[in-house]
Amino acid sequence: MARFRISQDAARPAYLEGLFTAAQQAGMAPQVRRQREALSQLDPSTVQGLGGLATYYQGQGDMENATKYATAARNLQTQITEEANFNARKNSLANTATALQLPELAARVTGVSDSEELKTIAKEIRQIERDKMPTQTPLVRKRMANAAGISPELFDELGLAKVRDSVFLNIFQVKKERLSLI
Repeated sequence: MARFRISQDAARPAYLEGLFTAAQQAGMAPQVRRQREALSQLDPSTVQGLGGLATYYQGQGDMENATKYATAARNLQTQITEEANFNARKNSLANTATALQLPELAARVTGVSDSEELKTIAKEIRQIERDKMPTQTPLVRKRMANAAGISPELFDELGLAKVRDSVFLNIFQVKKERLSLI
C-alpha cells in the first residue's frame, strides 16, 4: 500500500516541483558552502574585505547592501590615506626641526595628534627657517665682502655665504667701524 501512495504523490505536479527544488538545492549545496567559506574569510575592518562584501552583494542582486559596503570601503580608504599623509607631514616637520637644531620642537611635533596644532607648529618652523635664511645671495654677499676688503678665500673660510643676516651684517658693521678709526 505504501507503494501505491508514493506513485500517487509522484503524479501530482506540486510534489514533482518540490522534488525538483530539493534536488536543485542539494546540487547547489557545495557552491553555497564555498560562498559561505569565502565570505567568512573577508575581514570587514579592511578596505579589501568591505570591497569583497560589496562585490558579493552586487552578485546577489542586493544593490542596497552592495552600495553600503562600497561606500564604507571608500570612506575607510580615505581615512587611511589621510592618516598616512598626516604622519608623513609630521615626520617631515620633525626632520626639519631636527635639521634646524631644535630638538624640543621636533619632540613636540612627534606628539601632535591634531592637524590644526600641526599647522601652527609648521608656521613656527617656517618662520624660524625664514629668520635663519640669508636675504642676499652668496654672490651678492661675496661682492659686498670684496668691496669691504674681505678676500674671497677669507669669505669662503668664514662661511659667510651661509651665516645669518644678522651675523653677516655685524661683520660689516665691525669692518666699517675699523675703517672709520683709521
